[in-house]
Amino acid sequence: PYLTDEAASEYVYTTWLNFHTFWEKFRTTGGCYGSGIFPDAGEGCLKMSTYRDPDPVKHADLLPQTVQELADTEFTHEDIEKAIVSCYSDAITPQTPQDRGKQAFETFLYANNGFKQVKVDKLLAVKDADVKNAAQRLAQMSKEGSHRVVFCDNSKDSYGKNLDLPL
Repeated sequence: PYLTDEAASEYVYTTWLNFHTFWEKFRTTGGCYGSGIFPDAGEGCLKMSTYRDPDPVKHADLLPQTVQELADTEFTHEDIEKAIVSCYSDAITPQTPQDRGKQAFETFLYANNGFKQVKVDKLLAVKDADVKNAAQRLAQMSKEGSHRVVFCDNSKDSYGKNLDLPL
């Protein structure tokens, strides 16, 4: 769930993945223009993607496989600290007028204006063991029920049913 200790540790872990393994494996070596992993606490799922990918079908299978392989990684304390600092930086970055409006709307909807501070407090409380547990949880999540969607001209014969989406 959103704004829990688990969500904070998953955010730290996926930040490490994005700037460490995913960067190397999918961007540098795989030739993708972009790649990423995002735990969606609201939906209770793990979202992974590549962008401008020279081999999207291969990478659609490789993304969850990579998460599963890294579940038992021994993280250094320094790696975790760097990921926390990156997450913290994202959380305290000054907001644009559009972001301030969005936050005001969320405050109105949920009757809570302390989300930002709660998020920061949770991030700063993440411990090394929490990140290890997050890695194992997300690896399990990537095994249990995943769906792959490939959008590109080359994918028409690669995956099951083709849908004509009005874009």
